[in-house]
Amino acid sequence: TSVAMSPALVDYPVLAGQAWRYLLAAITLVGFLAARGGRLPHLERRQWIRLTVLAATGLAAFNWFVIEGAMRADPAFLVAVVGAVPITLAVVGPILSRKRVHPPTAGGAVVVGVGIVVVSGATSAPLEAVPYAVGILLCEVAFTLLAVPLLKEMTPLQLSASVCLVAVPMLAAA
Repeated sequence: TSVAMSPALVDYPVLAGQAWRYLLAAITLVGFLAARGGRLPHLERRQWIRLTVLAATGLAAFNWFVIEGAMRADPAFLVAVVGAVPITLAVVGPILSRKRVHPPTAGGAVVVGVGIVVVSGATSAPLEAVPYAVGILLCEVAFTLLAVPLLKEMTPLQLSASVCLVAVPMLAAA
């Protein structure tokens, strides 16, 4: 939905709006965490680095690429390129884990990717939009792959709250 709605927001200070959105999300998530008796984790240096890269790619850069891409191309084109995320994860994830690619998983990912293209509609775009679409794809893949190790060390709620908090100053500065 973020890709589809971005053209309607081109005159709005979207990155500032995203900073407020993630701040509200972080406050809400921290509230849920506290209500469940939890708290934000104490992070080691390497976790802070991974969390910062996660916020930079998956939240800040992703939003920037979506906004800029939507000003240059039909959102259907951007969505079609993002449809390659499951395929990319099905292949890159195992390779990075030094495991073999599981053919049924890769096949299922291809079906999902084709389905996304069919639903969003095959469309063309000017060449200048391609780097933005590829940026969206890479940010989405990086966000997923960077989150996996952190999810072994903290709960999904802790990770979600933490990454939102880290993204706020990045988006505000942008």
